[in-house]
Amino acid sequence: MGKRYVISNKHHDNFMLEQRHVEKIALVTEGGGQRGIFTAGVLDAFLRAEFNPFDLLIGTSAGSLNLASYICGHQGHAYKVIAEATRHPEFFTLAKYLLSGEGLDLDFLVNSAESRIPLNWDKGADFLKTKQVVAVATHGTELTSTCFDVTRENWKHVLSASCAIPALHKRPVVFDDTRWFDGGIAAPIPVEEAYRRGYKHIVVIRTMPIDLKSTIRCLKHF
Repeated sequence: MGKRYVISNKHHDNFMLEQRHVEKIALVTEGGGQRGIFTAGVLDAFLRAEFNPFDLLIGTSAGSLNLASYICGHQGHAYKVIAEATRHPEFFTLAKYLLSGEGLDLDFLVNSAESRIPLNWDKGADFLKTKQVVAVATHGTELTSTCFDVTRENWKHVLSASCAIPALHKRPVVFDDTRWFDGGIAAPIPVEEAYRRGYKHIVVIRTMPIDLKSTIRCLKHF
């Protein structure tokens, strides 16, 4: 068993860390919709500090979108996507959903990262030469997690698949003869995938309080 350190506003286990050489480190970012703005802030801080020691980066749902902004070196990009694109009426309006059943327009969201708030994939492509970035989606029939390597050519498809919330997304995300759902269904925090790939030093950016698990246990009794 490895050691677990928690860094939050109430926990400061980082003071327990000792300086040592680490061969490889993985970064895991969870989903959570607009809660991902917290992850965006953490990654922006990493960019300001020019901090990127990670060899493997794995994201689920909104976490995968955040990683795209991070690897393209766009400080403030993920914040803009969450604060502007996800609040735009073309992405989602409750009235339209209730009246016509039209849900989240993932095409609008992903296209925003290409045109309205464009990503610098020239820089992202250079990044991908030395580091591996993975987006997690859920297989539509088997409901198992599937990991896609993010590339300059496929990023729109795999990020859409990773974010396709069932019953809410406007159009099904289909490629490779398969329908894909939000990665958070099968792997909300894909730590196990990083471990399976041989990583023992894993940094996880959470968007929920560390005591959430105990809260869920209490709700199960009702």
